[in-house]
Amino acid sequence: MNYGKAKKILIFLFLFLNLFLIFQLMHLSKSDTKLNPDSVEKTIKLLKKSNISADKKNIPKSVEILDYLELYNPMSDENEFLSPLLGENKKVENNTFTLTESIPIEKENVSEILSKIRKAGFTNNKYAFSHFIKNDITGEKKYYFRQTYNDYPIAGAYICAAVFKNTITEISGSVYKVLAVKYTDYQILSPLQILLDIGSSYNGKGAEYKAFSQSYYISPDALSYKNLTAVPCYVLNVDDNNLFYDAVTGEFLKMDTQNGGTVYEKEEAFSYLSK
Repeated sequence: MNYGKAKKILIFLFLFLNLFLIFQLMHLSKSDTKLNPDSVEKTIKLLKKSNISADKKNIPKSVEILDYLELYNPMSDENEFLSPLLGENKKVENNTFTLTESIPIEKENVSEILSKIRKAGFTNNKYAFSHFIKNDITGEKKYYFRQTYNDYPIAGAYICAAVFKNTITEISGSVYKVLAVKYTDYQILSPLQILLDIGSSYNGKGAEYKAFSQSYYISPDALSYKNLTAVPCYVLNVDDNNLFYDAVTGEFLKMDTQNGGTVYEKEEAFSYLSK
């Protein structure tokens, strides 16, 4: 038996299977956002070959079709943005506002803090609690709320309240006004295709894919623009690092690392993951 020839045939068949699967996963139509269970199983097996473990319960059964958002940056006109807000000490710097306040709160919980934030002048957008950070030395806590549209977060748009001894001492962040939803004739990628890209880019000895979510993304180069666009994106968690991908083009957008950093270059991000 010619083992060399048989080996070449097996390699060819494996490559053909990969190409066929990638082609099948490339796009989802507007009317069908459900993922094929067989394709999910095949994707998990291919990830395993790249030393990435994945549980199918963490892969969505379907995805939402998110359209592009046309946004307005209210901080592009500082006077117009700052004048309705409470307090005297307020400023905008590097597209981030800071409002120094002394707002007492009866109970230090998320709902009351968000209520106080709204009363300070932030009534036009919806926000969802993200997380809080406590300074063990001073005892100060910072509560972070993500701006959302239809319950999906807009990455880079947030409000943070600094709380000390049942008092909000500062409100800061970066917020935007949704002007319109830009409906376009496009197809979104399957998240399985993004997982395959992660698998082909990863060179480490072992990683775990943990979670999937959908979001909107604003390019950091456009954050200070008066008018800008938020694109639909996928967020995939690998080893507690969040990787953002454009849901339409499949372009790698950024990675938020588990230690609080942000990486925008794909090669650098996967070098970090593969350590």
